[in-house]
Amino acid sequence: MEEASRAAKKADAFMDLVRTAVEHADGGHAAGDDRYLVHLVRHQDGVGVATLDGRPLHPTDAAMVACDTSVVVHTVTEGGEPLRLGRKTREWNTAQRRAISVRDGGHCRFVACQFAHYDIHHIQPWEQDGTTDIDNGACQCRRHHHMIHAGYRMQGDPNGELRYYRPDGTYIGSTYPAHTRQLADV
Repeated sequence: MEEASRAAKKADAFMDLVRTAVEHADGGHAAGDDRYLVHLVRHQDGVGVATLDGRPLHPTDAAMVACDTSVVVHTVTEGGEPLRLGRKTREWNTAQRRAISVRDGGHCRFVACQFAHYDIHHIQPWEQDGTTDIDNGACQCRRHHHMIHAGYRMQGDPNGELRYYRPDGTYIGSTYPAHTRQLADV
């Protein structure tokens, strides 16, 4: 079990290096553009499995990865024959990523976090009719992004106050956009 944990930590560290390289490639123009592509294979009865590189993902991991990726939905028969190939969903375009990054000061919005490597998280989840709009996205580092998908909550307006809660409902604190913090410091 410890060997698997160590391997997972090494994989996470490697992916952080890859993300850093991609963010700085071509003068930063490559940042976030189709960083991942998740295929959701859905059977006619509505049951689906998300895969990455052909391997099934745990539902929690699939939700976290899909929050900041392109997704293609494939509807297949019980025998696996393709019926419909869906459209890409959930993807944040480059202009949205840049606007959210500027608003959030280029770092995670979680309380007291200043980590500058982040995903864009849908505040109202895509699965619950959340939109891929600047007003529904916030920067979350990998650790806090995972915590949110594992039961922590974030509520509010990313252009104003974002409130964070533990899984038991205990309030952690609030954060505000970067320009608001700068004005308060003057």
